[in-house]
Amino acid sequence: MLEELARREAVVLQRIEEIREQIAALESRLEAEQDRLSARAASLTHDQLEETIAEQGRELLRQLLQAHLDLRAWREQQAVLAARRDGAGLAAPDGVVRRRVEMGHHRLLATVVGTVTVTRCAWRAPAVRNVYPADAALSLPAVRHSAGLAKLAVAETVRGSFDTAYAAISARCGQVIGKRQIEHLVAHVLPDTRCVHDGATRDGHVDSGISGSGRRCAREPVDTLSP
Repeated sequence: MLEELARREAVVLQRIEEIREQIAALESRLEAEQDRLSARAASLTHDQLEETIAEQGRELLRQLLQAHLDLRAWREQQAVLAARRDGAGLAAPDGVVRRRVEMGHHRLLATVVGTVTVTRCAWRAPAVRNVYPADAALSLPAVRHSAGLAKLAVAETVRGSFDTAYAAISARCGQVIGKRQIEHLVAHVLPDTRCVHDGATRDGHVDSGISGSGRRCAREPVDTLSP
């Protein structure tokens, strides 16, 4: 047990160094981008400058989000190591205490600034599902797409169509979601999914809010979505 804990602690210390390198790389990249833009700015038109800054700024924000998630993962691993030294387990909502833990479980999360990887610890016990405290702490959705992306998908869809929503999201966020996934998100978020499907024409257009059954679609979930 002590050897295993020592091995895991070494892995965590290595991850700390990697996170530090990530942060340093972000700082260097920001400085490099500032220098590059300054050198090119005189030759760019306003629309080219606008597009360049928007694209590179989004990637920088994605990297900042990734670095923050990595830092939280490291803090969780540190807390788990301390708990394991004391022999503590995790009392889960189902009443089963998980006493085994695995680090380094990953899942992807598509967000409005791009796709990131969430690393977390899995608490385990025989014949029951894993429990991920970090998922609850971050209020992660069951699906791959973040709550912010789901809100944006609904807001853009109710303005016109699934096609225009896909185009608007891709322009703003990059390639983080497909048209079919937008349809699924909207159907999941709106209380009356028939409002979307009944109100959609064959080209994907969503009408002004009246479903085929004559009922008006609710718009409030755009602002009240919970992850």
